[in-house]
Amino acid sequence: MYGRNEDFWGYEYQKHGSCVDPFYSNQLTYFATALRVATSIDLYSILQAAGILCGNPTTVGAVRTAIHASTGFWPTVQCNRNITGTLQLFQIYLCFNKITNVPMDCPVAAVRTT
Repeated sequence: MYGRNEDFWGYEYQKHGSCVDPFYSNQLTYFATALRVATSIDLYSILQAAGILCGNPTTVGAVRTAIHASTGFWPTVQCNRNITGTLQLFQIYLCFNKITNVPMDCPVAAVRTT
């Protein structure tokens, strides 16, 4: 999110920015909004306050509930398997209305990748 990897930023705009193209005047506006939205919710602090710490076992439901309790909306949580085959938290998706940038429930409750 903060690096200078132009290929990454280009890929992200093609994948995500193109779906909101009519609502933003240019790529700079899109990325400035994306950074503001991404930094508006401190997931690490939310999870830590709920006792969900890196390396400790938890459930997708516990992660979702902690975020919902703090923000009022439901995220999507995606897991994958690490190099040893252990299921781990991979990504947390926070959904926002593309016009108003207001947080909203994500359309998918939880995604588990095996």
